[in-house]
Amino acid sequence: DHFVAASEENPAFGIGWQRAAGERSHWIFGDHASPKAFGHVGWTGTLTVIDPQYDLGIVLLTNQKHSPVQEGRRRLYFEGDRFPTSHFGQTVTRIYEALEDVQAD
Repeated sequence: DHFVAASEENPAFGIGWQRAAGERSHWIFGDHASPKAFGHVGWTGTLTVIDPQYDLGIVLLTNQKHSPVQEGRRRLYFEGDRFPTSHFGQTVTRIYEALEDVQAD
């Protein structure tokens, strides 16, 4: 609990973890994570979300940054930055929704 408790400076962060703290963290946690969820993203395209309320752990490992470099209008970018999995919030939302569909059956 100590590491995931809200920091005094910013309630969206604990010690080493981001917390599901409303709109500011929606890009990581998506639409369905509980307020108890916490997670971490890595620069290379990794994501961990742990949601104690739903007894759920999500680990997404990609090689987003180990993809070809492309030339954009204003700057270079990694091709992997445009993969659907690079939109963490949308990916996490789809996982929650898939689990809801399974539980409804």
